Amino acid sequence: MVQGLIYASTQPTNEKTAYKRPWTTRYKSIMGGAEYVAKKYVKVGQNTLYFQKFNVVNKTNGLYRHQYMTNIQAAEAEAVKMSKAYTSEDAELAFYIPVYTEMPETPCAKPISNANPNNYLATLEIKNRELTPVFSPDVDSYDLTVPKKVKKVRINATAVAGTSTVTGTGKVKLSRGENVFTVTCKAENGAEKTYTIHIVRE
Repeated sequence: MVQGLIYASTQPTNEKTAYKRPWTTRYKSIMGGAEYVAKKYVKVGQNTLYFQKFNVVNKTNGLYRHQYMTNIQAAEAEAVKMSKAYTSEDAELAFYIPVYTEMPETPCAKPISNANPNNYLATLEIKNRELTPVFSPDVDSYDLTVPKKVKKVRINATAVAGTSTVTGTGKVKLSRGENVFTVTCKAENGAEKTYTIHIVRE
């Protein structure tokens, strides 16, 4: 979201890549955004919402790279919304459906549970210390080196979803050399994601 706001408010020096930026009015944002999507996505083969968000057709920019979403639930949710815009019985629609290797003959059953599947951490830290790399919910392994005099550290973590539970936090003792600790985030539906912290005590 932050990067999107930065892009929208930027005054570019090249008029060809301006797309009516900065987007200071609704008209500029709608028309400029449409121009951007047409040039960057539709004209290179990513001409559906699915292909724009999950690039399986545009090899020029690199398969799976020129895309902007990884939410697998979006395909169904947005299809339901889009279908409401095409309620006329006279409308002729063309569907572009990607077919994958070893794709099953019949659709997979829709999950019955409505439990939240989010098992990501929102924060992970060692109090008063800096982990390497900087925390990101998608990164599950971290490193830290502390002086010999440090015998204990405190691991703090919070989940993205309020329905998830986090284990492995709190104050932990450090032995000489390498110490390995794990923090697990368990989603409401039972799915678990484990983050590993390697701490070396000199």
